[in-house]
Amino acid sequence: MANLAAAQHLRGTQWPMMNETGNFPGQSWLWLYRFCYPIPPFTISTNADALVWAVMFVLTARLVLVPFLPGVRAIPRKVRIYRLIWRRHYRSLAARADSTV
Repeated sequence: MANLAAAQHLRGTQWPMMNETGNFPGQSWLWLYRFCYPIPPFTISTNADALVWAVMFVLTARLVLVPFLPGVRAIPRKVRIYRLIWRRHYRSLAARADSTV
């Protein structure tokens, strides 16, 4: 089995390389996990897979919980960048309202 893995370059000695088998595109969805492995705390750990999983879990939980954080979810209303993006729409609404009056 080890010789078969070595023939297909799948031995795992090439971290963080994405290995491909045959005509398949490889594990492109693992790039974010793969990004952590060369960082020193993970390179010397014998339990690096679990540590990377825990870090990704925490980062995903933070991303999911952003809409529920009161200070963070109010940023778009306070910054009002959406007004720049939608200004043409707001002008057309104002023009339409003026024309009907």
